[in-house]
Amino acid sequence: MPTNAAKPPRPPAGLSPSSQRLWKQLTREYELDSTPQLELLTTALRSRDLAEAARKTLAAEGLTTTDKYGRPKAHPAATILRDQQAAFVQVLRILGFPGAG
Repeated sequence: MPTNAAKPPRPPAGLSPSSQRLWKQLTREYELDSTPQLELLTTALRSRDLAEAARKTLAAEGLTTTDKYGRPKAHPAATILRDQQAAFVQVLRILGFPGAG
């Protein structure tokens, strides 16, 4: 992807501060000027934020929880983390970012 000479668009509301910084970096360095590209980048960064929230939940609560019978099972946040990380990488691949796959 070539670098972007125009002023980059502002990050959408609701992104974490770290995802806002990444938005600014990516839109500054690459030509992401179409609505579909920006929508995909927004989706990727929202997935990144959800993955981080799941990571924090797992750090606080552990990787396992118990079912209604008291047996250990994987924490639901582990599935969220896996799915959101995969979504983040998949969208970066679609956008054609180097190193995304």
